[in-house]
Amino acid sequence: VYDDLKVRVRAYFKDRGISHKETWGAWARHIGFTAVLIWALLAWSEGAWWSLIAVPWAYWLGCSHMMHTGSHFALSHVEWVNILGAYMGSVHVSLHDWYHQHVIGHHSHTNLAQRDPDLEHFAHADEEGPGFRLHSEQRMLTKYLGWRWAMPMQAFFTTLGPSLINQVSYWRKRAFFNVPFLHTSRARVVMHVLGRLAVVAFLVGVPAYYLPWYKAIPFAILPIGFHGYIYYCFSQVSHATVNANGHGGEAECAEREWAVHQVLHSIDYEADSLLWNVLSIGLNCQTIHHVFPQVATTHYAALSHIMVDVCKKHGIKYTLLPSFRAAWTAHVAHVCGLNDRSPEAIEADAAAGAASDAASEGSGSSSDAASA
Repeated sequence: VYDDLKVRVRAYFKDRGISHKETWGAWARHIGFTAVLIWALLAWSEGAWWSLIAVPWAYWLGCSHMMHTGSHFALSHVEWVNILGAYMGSVHVSLHDWYHQHVIGHHSHTNLAQRDPDLEHFAHADEEGPGFRLHSEQRMLTKYLGWRWAMPMQAFFTTLGPSLINQVSYWRKRAFFNVPFLHTSRARVVMHVLGRLAVVAFLVGVPAYYLPWYKAIPFAILPIGFHGYIYYCFSQVSHATVNANGHGGEAECAEREWAVHQVLHSIDYEADSLLWNVLSIGLNCQTIHHVFPQVATTHYAALSHIMVDVCKKHGIKYTLLPSFRAAWTAHVAHVCGLNDRSPEAIEADAAAGAASDAASEGSGSSSDAASA
């Protein structure tokens, strides 16, 4: 499948004599949204209420887009342009953490329990507080019955948590959930810490200096919280849905071609729509992105037709939903199906988990004894 896709995609760019990186039109949008962001930030510093919505949207459409695309080196053939673009999204998340969470963890182990860090964001299995699970292999807890109110709360912290709140936890464990921080130089750690402190100083310091305290508090918290809502909505519908799950665990996935796994565990919607491509920063064509992350998002609509043809040829299920609303409905149905469980079902899951742990310990003991 991947070989066929590569041949078709390379022919697409060669026949048209175009690069697979960003077009001039896409660069104009990046620059335009960044200009809107600067204007909105000036209004934000002056206490304009409309800026609480304008700032997160402008940041998402400009800086978050460049961060995501640049981290995959898809903005340009020039290395430093990609790196600079990726750093533009540093308020969204530290680039160090993003590489571990997204580029290394999520893209390598998409939708695999205990491996894909994106499945762990909202579970909070070993912590106090609300949560919900995104995968059937995650442990079911009684508190997940409250997913209906946990979801909007957790969504608010989708940016704020990884960017700032969870930093102590990540560095205490030297890992982004299940992705370890390896070969991180002391200079890189210092740079990371200074970057996080700069984000806090800006988000808190500017409102505190220019605005009265009762206004400074919401102006410090709400923009990054609203960005979290945007990020949650567009990211979760791409993988955490009834359409992109249920294709087997790690053992089954190991038997599949890598590209087939990416296709089965991603969904697209409104693939031909420029509007949704811009609003979702290309996440509406998640399947193409996961198979060809080095290709800029502006080409996804055209390449999605190649994806349809190749998947049909090889008999691979490719999921294209008609709208964002359909994708969101599929996500909510997925979360509901995993977390709306009766107490009896929870007890049964707990018993099964305990039995599995006991069997694993017994197997380990037997192996140790045999080795001895």
